[in-house]
Parts: sequence; C-alpha cells; structure tokens
Amino acid sequence: FEQAMTHFSLREQCLAFEMFRYLVTERGTKMAYRAEDLASKQLLGVPASELQPILTYLASKEVRVLRADQRLDQTWYELYHDVFAQIIRAWSEQFQADEDRRIYRQISSAARKWVNTGRDETLLLRGAALLETKEWQKRNRVETLAPDEQAFLTQSLSKYARGLWLRRGIVAVIALFAVISAIAGLYANAQRKEAEYQSRLARI
Repeated sequence: FEQAMTHFSLREQCLAFEMFRYLVTERGTKMAYRAEDLASKQLLGVPASELQPILTYLASKEVRVLRADQRLDQTWYELYHDVFAQIIRAWSEQFQADEDRRIYRQISSAARKWVNTGRDETLLLRGAALLETKEWQKRNRVETLAPDEQAFLTQSLSKYARGLWLRRGIVAVIALFAVISAIAGLYANAQRKEAEYQSRLARI
C-alpha cells in the first residue's frame, strides 16, 4: 500500500487522504462513493477530473486498494478488502504527523473554502498560519501547489504586506506627530520665557 501511495504527488496524496476519510469510517466500515460524490462541495470540493486518475490507479489490477463496481452505468468505488481499513488508518496517522504534509493540507483546505465562497478576503491566511506557510514555502517547490492554491497564497501574502506597510505608515505618522508636538512645546516654552523676560525689562 505505501509503495502505491508513493506513485502520487504531495497534492494527490492529500486528496487521497481526504478521500479515505469517506471511503473508510472511523469504525473501519467501508463505504462506496462515485467520483462525483467525493468531488462535490459537500465533501472534497474539487473537480471530479482531479480525483478520477487517483481512483482509477488505486482500483487498477496492479494496486487493488479500491474496487470499481459498475452500477447502472455508473462507477462506484470502495475498499477492495476490509483489511485495507487498518492499513489506511495507520498510513493516515503517519501522514498527519508529517509537518510539511500537515501544512500543505491546511493550505489546500483553506484555498478550497476561499474559492468556494467567491474568494472572500476574510478567509485568507494570516498570523501564525501565514508565517508557518512562508516557512513551508522555503522547504517545498512552488509546483507542489495547484493554481488556486498558489493564487490563495499570493493573495494572503499581498494582504499581509499591505497591512504591514499600513502599520508602518501609522507608526511613522505617530512618530512624526510626536516630534512636531515636542518641537511645538519647546517653541512655546521659549516664547513664554521670552515674554517673561520682556515683561521684567518693562518694569525696570
């Protein structure tokens, strides 16, 4: 099984991981789905054309992790054998424990929500999640990301940069105002002393 999974890219492994969550329940019961069902917004929210090659490979005679059943001219996929439930659970636990895979799953999941909600800016990465993703970028190739994921990350970084420049601008304005206030205070104090001096001269 693990050798079969190395056939996939990181993104495909993440999609397989998400699919397995529906094909195998927490109790180890196998479920059957069509590619369109798994791809729907209610489940993975990705094009069925992206899932189909993964399903086809896992159901191939050489791999046989999944079984492809024809029902009323439609193809349904389920585990080839119940024994794969425990194998998949163990693989999934290892998959989640890997730091780079975990971060990529966060990017992928957040990007899907962003796209499915019309690219809502409030869903862009920020704070610790964004800083973590920037570190992830240094360790991984940009090609790992799908176009929507790359656009999501680019927009997140752009919004962060705009916010950073805005914060710096506000700090600069406050600092300038403080300097002007200090100069004005010194000038007012000098004027007051000059007025007092002139007043004393007038009384002599």
